[in-house]
Amino acid sequence: MNLTELANKYGSDKGSHNYTQIYEKIFKSLKNQPINLLEIGINRTDCTHAPSLMMWRDYFPQATICGFDIRDFSAVDLPGIKIFQGDQRKKADLMQVTEVCDQFDIIIDDGSHASLDQQASFWFLFAYVRENGLYIIEDLHIQPVQEVKTKPPILQTQHFLKTLGWEVALHCSEKLAVIKKTVTKKMNWLL
Repeated sequence: MNLTELANKYGSDKGSHNYTQIYEKIFKSLKNQPINLLEIGINRTDCTHAPSLMMWRDYFPQATICGFDIRDFSAVDLPGIKIFQGDQRKKADLMQVTEVCDQFDIIIDDGSHASLDQQASFWFLFAYVRENGLYIIEDLHIQPVQEVKTKPPILQTQHFLKTLGWEVALHCSEKLAVIKKTVTKKMNWLL
């Protein structure tokens, strides 16, 4: 099965957002490799189902898969998947994941979608991305209402990423940023 078919099989919205089509292209060479993958944000509707984690498990059969969410998913028991509970804005909470995997090939932030949370996670976790690994932030166009109304306004993550001053090879779309950690420690936007 391709990634979109797996997303549909398990009920992940990554297929309907067309992210799986992008991921299929950039993850193809990693498919049967023993990679480490972390996804922040497990499921918005309930704490008994982890659709994208099951999708990743099937797509990356040799991978160590970790999930991280602010809500309690301890009732979800999936072979080959480790799930952690914590706040993505707190280093101490994120640290529990880095104790299991000290380097990740892929980190996907599909958590709160709040810019402050995305940026806090990025600043902490990017150091744990392996050379040539990928850090992905989904749904950049979505902001929680309480964050949009803050004074002073919070710089949205899609704009924050563009202001960092690192070399930009391709682009960051309004919905998705794919950042590759290169040997030169600069970032390259993919797709």
